Amino acid sequence: MICYKCGNDIPSDSAYCPFCGIKLFVTCPKCGHVHSSQYPICNKCGTNRVELAEKQVQEQIITNAWIELTGSSTGDTIMLDKYVGNNKAFPDSIVMPSGVTAFNGFKYKNSHYLYDPEAKRILSSLKCFILSASVTEIIESAFYNCAGLKCITIPDRVTKIGESAFSGCMALKSITIPNSVTEIGNKAFEGCSALEDITIPDSVTTFGEFILSGCSSLKSISIPDIVFGTDGTFDDCTSLENITIPNGVTKIGARTFAGCKSLRNIIIPDSVKQIGQWAFASCVALKDITIPNGVRTIRCAFQRCKSLESIIIPNSVTDIGGAFNNCVSLKHISIPNSVTNITCAFEGCSALETIIIPNSIKSIDGWTGDYDIEYRDYDHVTWHEGTFKGCSALKNITIPNSVTDIGEYAFEGCTSLTNIVIPNSVTCIGTNAFARCTALHSIIIPDSVTLVGRGAFKECTSLSQITLSNRLKEIRDDTFRDCSSLTKIEIPSNVKLISGMVYRVVDDEVGCFTYEAGAFLGCVSLKRVVLRGKETEVEERAFQGCTQLKEIIVPKGASLDKICNKINDNVFVEIKEQ
Repeated sequence: MICYKCGNDIPSDSAYCPFCGIKLFVTCPKCGHVHSSQYPICNKCGTNRVELAEKQVQEQIITNAWIELTGSSTGDTIMLDKYVGNNKAFPDSIVMPSGVTAFNGFKYKNSHYLYDPEAKRILSSLKCFILSASVTEIIESAFYNCAGLKCITIPDRVTKIGESAFSGCMALKSITIPNSVTEIGNKAFEGCSALEDITIPDSVTTFGEFILSGCSSLKSISIPDIVFGTDGTFDDCTSLENITIPNGVTKIGARTFAGCKSLRNIIIPDSVKQIGQWAFASCVALKDITIPNGVRTIRCAFQRCKSLESIIIPNSVTDIGGAFNNCVSLKHISIPNSVTNITCAFEGCSALETIIIPNSIKSIDGWTGDYDIEYRDYDHVTWHEGTFKGCSALKNITIPNSVTDIGEYAFEGCTSLTNIVIPNSVTCIGTNAFARCTALHSIIIPDSVTLVGRGAFKECTSLSQITLSNRLKEIRDDTFRDCSSLTKIEIPSNVKLISGMVYRVVDDEVGCFTYEAGAFLGCVSLKRVVLRGKETEVEERAFQGCTQLKEIIVPKGASLDKICNKINDNVFVEIKEQ
């Protein structure tokens, strides 16, 4: 399944995209049917949820219905319960009485957490709110989910704007924050999707995280330098085209510009020494960028920057793990000798043609992760990442002698890779390391290698020549599965086991089923197998489906009772001693 927002391939049972986090399914407000969030119309009853929400807002509007609240010196709380079930409409404008020093927010069913659909419906009427000049703080979630709010005046005595204070105010286009404010809490303006400009004064010294996240109309902003070091400040500000990071800023926080899909140019000043994870992830219009000298890590920083064509990495950088995943326009890159970690750095870089791995690299690692979700009967989804996984344009690559470990999924799906030299320094080749390298025609596994993981060369359909390490002890499940061009193989004498078995899998959705796995399963062109060891055990499904296999050659005195020569049901091949 492809995520309609970020375009990444995700498991078909996902409720949320593990890359961009978007919720993939919504519930129809009329019939309760669960359907794709990509489309506003329910595919069961035909209800347009966007139009329905707008209609509900319109039905609640009362033009010029200004009311004055009766309050006390301790503040006002507005109860929404009385507007339910009696046709009493909520006002579109509210003025707080003078002298009241605090507004304690809205309550529904005695709770400030206004997630209830009825509370949202009532609040959608509110268009304007005039706070008393005596108010000194806007409390946490004070105007949370006031989706129709367009006008708000913050008095010049306010010193703090609390967490999520204006979160979800989707109609709010502009707001002025007075110089009296010194603190803004987490997600204070999150989801203010109509907000076009905002000025945050230099008086603010304490910033929460994700304060402007999801302000998708924001184009102009004036902010203090300290904001750039806070996580998620401009996350998903999709209309932001240009922004200047002033000289003197030392840190760009995690996800600071993530999802800013209109951001085309940005200059990172030399003062910056730290770039947080996913800082520029999914900035799909960003074409080039220069990393200033002094930055040490850019882990995951530029994932899914689909227009990124060039990047300059200085000698100060040591870690680029996951940095350029799915940068599909990146063709060439130079990695300085200072870099020691490239784990999963280039997965999905489908245009990458050339790259030089420096001698500072010790391991080309992969990674397996779990993403927790709460949806129906699913607890989590699992996905796998590899350093060059899916680099479909990569034809040649040189692995330096410094590398000792080629990790799991490292080169999986490199469909243009025709040959690769594994140096004598390598001791381990991980699971699926070269799986689906369909252009790879030969491979020599040097004697330094003692372990080859499951599926390491699975579905390498052009692979016709294989030389195995003399130090291998086992050829594991699916190592050469479906290598359909392989005609012969010689197994070194130290190999004690050629694996093949049936797994019983229990799945909550489809029930129980079996999965066959064999070292050479499905090698339909394989005609001859030579075993050099007398004690090599061949399990039952090791050569399952090798329909052209005519003979298995073994040394004299071999333990024939350990060798299964079955290739299909009731089909056996000859075992010859020589």
